Amino acid sequence: MTTHPQPPATAPAAFAALASAFLAAGLAWAGPDDDLPAYRFKMDDPRPSKAARAQAADFLSQPDWGVLIDGPDGQLGVAEVDESTNEGEGYFDLPAGTKPQVCLVDVDLQAHDVLTERMDLPLQGGPHQLQFPDGSTVELTVAAFDAEGASGADAKPVGARPLALGKLDRDTLNYAGGDRTDFWALEVPAAGWIEGFVCHPNGLLTIQWRTGNDSGAVEDSQGNRIRAEVSAGKRLLRLRSKAWGAWESPYALFFAPVREDGKGREALVRALLELATDERFGCDGVEEDLLEELGGDAAEAAWIAGLDHPSAAARGLAIRGVQIRRVRSAVAKLAQLAKSDPDEVVREQAAEALERLRE
Repeated sequence: MTTHPQPPATAPAAFAALASAFLAAGLAWAGPDDDLPAYRFKMDDPRPSKAARAQAADFLSQPDWGVLIDGPDGQLGVAEVDESTNEGEGYFDLPAGTKPQVCLVDVDLQAHDVLTERMDLPLQGGPHQLQFPDGSTVELTVAAFDAEGASGADAKPVGARPLALGKLDRDTLNYAGGDRTDFWALEVPAAGWIEGFVCHPNGLLTIQWRTGNDSGAVEDSQGNRIRAEVSAGKRLLRLRSKAWGAWESPYALFFAPVREDGKGREALVRALLELATDERFGCDGVEEDLLEELGGDAAEAAWIAGLDHPSAAARGLAIRGVQIRRVRSAVAKLAQLAKSDPDEVVREQAAEALERLRE
């Protein structure tokens, strides 16, 4: 987040005391990708060979040229060419001293078509005039990049913003804009089970959090949903953008205490319905596996209540919820929506869900 001011230079003692308090509370952070340098890859004037052009020929569209960058642990992303400027750029974390491999590709939504053999690329210097074995050429410049240059205090654990149970929060990250990382400190008033979600529609965030175990290990969340048994106190949650292009990564997060019988999940359902009214997320921004797991009597009652939500997007999400959870007690309400909802899309969604539930 870019709007938070840095701690004033006139109060170093107060800042040090705050840091000590966070560390004493068990909020030290040590992740495998901490302190990785960020680099900006800039590509100019790609000139694919005749063979590459023939390979990229597609009766549906013209080729979209790009350079695929592979790091030590696999593919990082693509620096895609802007047709209007014949340039492209990408932003990536890489260990210092490594040599990524690059190749020319035809960019595709599903899978990029690799057009040349891969070549090693030094991380410093340039511009590098790369000539691939097939005769394709491209000019690449690599430079160190301050990925937190526009971030506020929440880019570090000591500046983590408080996140209360039962409160839906939203923010945006922008790697290319120098706002790569946000830390949140989840306030847990009493020991027990908590459940939560982090929704990020473009899928280009990594989510890690520390549960306070003795090892101090940083744990990756599985998908959008987090469930854990925690003690009272603060727990760190880190969100980091992996968007290699110049676009923003919006996200929303919410946590609530949940009992073994599922009581408490209705709060998650209500938060998702509220989130659906935000056009950055909407009904389709919620993964099906998250909806599948939000079961139990209380959650299902909340899904049914959502069918009366004033927002068409929220009603659409509630329809998905009752369909996926196969909440048969919602049949009558779905029939009403399919017949008379003022929104055509909602009518179609309700009719489809009604048919599925009657199967």
